[in-house]
This record gives sequence, structure tokens and C-alpha cells, in this order.
Amino acid sequence: MGFQPIIPGTNPLASDVQQIIDALTGRADAGALSLFPPISAPGAPTVAVSQTAGVLNGTYTYKITFVTGFVRSDGTLVYTGETRGGTTSASVSPANQQVTLSNIPVGPAGVIARRIYRTVAGGADGTQKFVAEIGDNVTTTYVDNVADASLGVAVPTSNTTGTTIPPSAISPQGAGSGLDADKVDGYEAASLLPQRVTLTSAGGTKASMPTAREGLAAAAVNNVIYAIGGYNGTSYLATVEAYDPSSNTWTSKAAMPTARGYLAAAAVNNVIYAIGGYNSGLRDTNLVQAYDPSSNTWTSKAAMPTARHGLAAAVVNNIVYAVGGTNGTDLATVEAGVFGASYTMPRDGAVGAPNSALIAGLANQSVTVPTDLNWSSSITGVLV
Repeated sequence: MGFQPIIPGTNPLASDVQQIIDALTGRADAGALSLFPPISAPGAPTVAVSQTAGVLNGTYTYKITFVTGFVRSDGTLVYTGETRGGTTSASVSPANQQVTLSNIPVGPAGVIARRIYRTVAGGADGTQKFVAEIGDNVTTTYVDNVADASLGVAVPTSNTTGTTIPPSAISPQGAGSGLDADKVDGYEAASLLPQRVTLTSAGGTKASMPTAREGLAAAAVNNVIYAIGGYNGTSYLATVEAYDPSSNTWTSKAAMPTARGYLAAAAVNNVIYAIGGYNSGLRDTNLVQAYDPSSNTWTSKAAMPTARHGLAAAVVNNIVYAVGGTNGTDLATVEAGVFGASYTMPRDGAVGAPNSALIAGLANQSVTVPTDLNWSSSITGVLV
């Protein structure tokens, strides 16, 4: 995974911020976190013979590379990549003298050092070897007096830049403390990003749900999460508990009329619909019961056509779709629940009972579906 640098004066996409948060909290989806795209190799430095006596004798050319990485809070440089050798300099021919390099290129954000490579006397272009490293991204001059025999490794021919944080360097902060946006495992944020970005995260462990259970359903209304029903290993539950993230607190609410687990829940127009499920008396059920948080009350709604548990539910355009589940046989069934609203029927559309009489003769016109929740396995119209 990776994302591009955040440009000053612009807002990052929500997906960019989430990728940062995922990486910092140890949820990065693959590999290392990439903070910069690959950096282009630098141009050539200016070279000239120094009048100072030295060990260089012959004709030489130079290349520069950019080095990317991080500056730890203790000042230590941590390298993550290096460009290939940049543009070759003009040749220079000292005679037992030194060579002065000037106008050494300065890199873009993410570059923390530059490296200098040089041929041996009379060497061909492309055979440059390591001379020295400039451990910053500011200095633009260097005086070379390194003997041919003391040169190091060959100049890189591939680009390994693209600043990354390896997974081992990504670690969450202490529980409950939120993220420290200034540092990542000791790395200063200012050295990672072109612009410092403040990230906040709820972080840490939240208040536990009062009633332990499995097979429950959950839905949110007005930024409050409602945990509904479930099974505690002994009994099917009618329990409803509401979690407010802003205060990190739970509150007990009116119990669901029918205890059940492995149900689905969906919220439409600030009302939560508890759909289907299972209990030891009813077995698989097609019950639909609606909870209104504003009044803390439950009402019964039209039953779903197919009794089942272990289903899922989702809402699109105020229509609840009940998907899959099992009633002893795994199901691929999809049924749609329509709420009181203006609804346009296509010419060849049809709605199952009890709405057929209402819709008859009114195809492609706006009609009002009764306020109660009504189900069909073949709804193809759209809300208008």
C-alpha cells in the first residue's frame, strides 16, 4: 500500500488519512507504508581543479545520487532508498591536485542525504564508484581528495527511492492514549511528510458492552450504536443496549418484544428494524420489529416472506434488503422491504401481497406504499 505526499494548502482525501491511521495502528494491509513516490535522479554537479595539492592525477567524471529515508529524533539517519546515478558531470583533469565540486543538486522532500561517485583516472562513464556522502540536503560543495584505490561501491543503476516505513517500524501507541502524530516509532513526522499532519484517533480499548453475547445485530442512529438481541450460550436475548462513542458509555434500552439471536438490523429514517433470527421456541423466524430511539418503543411490522437466521441486511434508497441466511438450508434469497414513501413502479413491475391491489393500474406513476413495512421478492422500481 502507499499514498502520495500531502501538498500544503490542500486537504488529504479521507482514504489517504485512513491509510495513514491504518498503518500507524498496525493495520497496514501489505508491505511497507510508502510516504513518497520515487524520486528522479539528480543533475550533474559543477567540477573544477583545485589549486591545492592532492592525490588525484588523470581525467575523472562524477555522478550524484539522492538518498531517501528518515531522521530519527536523536538525529540518526535511517536510509530507505537511493536513486540511480544522476547526470554525468563534465570531465576534469587534475595533476596531483584535488577537485572541487559545487552546485551539488539539492533533492525534493524525503531526501536526507546525497552521495558522490567518481571514476578512477581515465575510467569510462558508468563505472563511477563511491567517494563520499553528504549527510544533509543543504550543502552544495565538496572537495574530493580520495585516491582511486580507496573508492567504494559502484554507482547504483536502479532507483530504489519511494520513502517507506517497514512494518517492523510501525507500532501503535499506548492503549487509550490516541496516536502521537509527531512521531512514528521515534521518527519525526516533519521528516516523513512535506507538511506536518495532525491525526487523531479514538485509539485504545472502549467501554465493554454490559451484556456478553454472540449472534447479535447492531445499527446506528444519530451517532449512537444499538446492540440488539443475541445469544449468551444459554438463552436467546431481547436485550438492547446503546453505546455513545462521544462519552464512551452504554445505556440499557427497551427490550425487543421477541427474544432472538442471529438476526439482522437496519436503520431507515432514524428507526431500527430487527429482522428475522432464531430462538428456541420460534426456531427460524420472519418477524420484523421496529425500534424508535426517540421514544424508546418497539412496534411490530409486516413479516419478511422467508423465515431465516444468519442473514444480512443493508439499506439503499430507503429500501431494506434482507440477504441470504439459513433455515436449515443455506439461502441465496434476497427480499426487499419498502417503507412509507412515494414509489414508482415500472410497467412490468409487480409487488407481492399485500400491495398488489394498491398498485394495480398505477404502473409508472407515483404511488404511496402504506406506512407499514411491506416486503417483495421482486421490487425493481426506485424511490422518487
